[in-house]
Amino acid sequence: MKKKISGLLILSMMLLFGFHIGTAYGETPQMEKRPVTHQVKLTTEQQKQIENLEQQILSKRKEVIEKYVQYGVLTKEQGTHITKRMDEHYNHLKNNGFVPLLKKPQHHRP
Repeated sequence: MKKKISGLLILSMMLLFGFHIGTAYGETPQMEKRPVTHQVKLTTEQQKQIENLEQQILSKRKEVIEKYVQYGVLTKEQGTHITKRMDEHYNHLKNNGFVPLLKKPQHHRP
């Protein structure tokens, strides 16, 4: 009886551990099935809607950074650097028609 219980316990641990390894990198089964080279084209109306949402998000994130600077969590230079990077990201999205990168990043493993 103890052998069965310990065997089931070991099997359960292996299944749980295996599940966590796959999700540790943020990968889901749906992501693995998505074609890497698939390029989606949004209509002009869809791009306008996404642009509006992205502008709202950018504005709110900048407000948060300003508060961090105001409260002394970040220096003014750090806040400026972060908001500059956020603007660069927004411009990159805009230049690509507000379609995020669909390709999975390549991790170099030893």
